[in-house]
Amino acid sequence: NAFAATSHHLSNVQLEINGDTATGLSYVYAFHRYAHNFEPMHYWGRWVDKIVKVDGEWLFAEREVVGVGQLSVGDPPSERPLPGHPGRLIREARESSFSN
Repeated sequence: NAFAATSHHLSNVQLEINGDTATGLSYVYAFHRYAHNFEPMHYWGRWVDKIVKVDGEWLFAEREVVGVGQLSVGDPPSERPLPGHPGRLIREARESSFSN
């Protein structure tokens, strides 16, 4: 097992219902402690769910886990692309200078 401990924290779920199908969106923060060195790892992302109604019961059909960022002490940055949140404003990086 890669982790000695985990703790997942989920936002409220936003549901969009369309007949017998629905989509759900929730944001997640997860704390992990690595088993090999007990260092912490933090993860931020969202869960995008597809839900279907079958015989009057709502069932999960699919869950997409979309990473936004993670932070591990002492680890190099991840090469995995992190797409960010939908609808987030794209802002250009601005240089700023401070004088004493």
